[in-house]
Amino acid sequence: MIYIYDLTLNFSDRLYDFYDWKDTDSITHYRKIPLIKLSDKKYDKFLNNKVVVDEELLSLVRDKAQQYKGRMLKTVKYAFVLTNGFDAFAVMLDDGGTSVKKSKLVIGEELEVIDLANNLKVKDVSFNIVCKDNFVNKFTRDEEVIINDVVSKINDHKDNLELLKYLYYEWNNKIYVGKSCYDDLIKDVTSQYSDKLNKLNEILNLYVKNV
Repeated sequence: MIYIYDLTLNFSDRLYDFYDWKDTDSITHYRKIPLIKLSDKKYDKFLNNKVVVDEELLSLVRDKAQQYKGRMLKTVKYAFVLTNGFDAFAVMLDDGGTSVKKSKLVIGEELEVIDLANNLKVKDVSFNIVCKDNFVNKFTRDEEVIINDVVSKINDHKDNLELLKYLYYEWNNKIYVGKSCYDDLIKDVTSQYSDKLNKLNEILNLYVKNV
């Protein structure tokens, strides 16, 4: 078994890049944690889906990770790092072998993992995909707050077609000619982050004050 030592992780049900970690997160320091190299295909499947691993992998990593707890060490039952030689992330399983938490790595530590992975052979692990999960985020947490705020305010006025068309024009710089302005506007504002969100927020706040 190959281990990575002195790793800082932020296990969560959402996969945040290290620069998006918050002081309120459960950031932990691991003394050691197993490292497994996967093929690109299996790595991507493990990263983007909730999976259940087989007993062989459970036995391989069981009680191998150690987490610092003050001056003491705590054994973590099922935790390990996966890499494809280009990227890396950590995963935690429940007793049934289902992936329940994941963590990105601090950039310097991820580079160490990738460097070590150059000398590792790809391991053929078996797992089944349960469903596509919501671990991976396309937005930072601060961006998510702004997007969700705008979406919530749009929902409050989803029956105001005139307002929706105005917001659509502000976002797309063109007059709306489709069948469902509400659906298309929601799709637009949740598909990408833009400074235009602040403009929409201002319009919605102003509208609320004047009605």
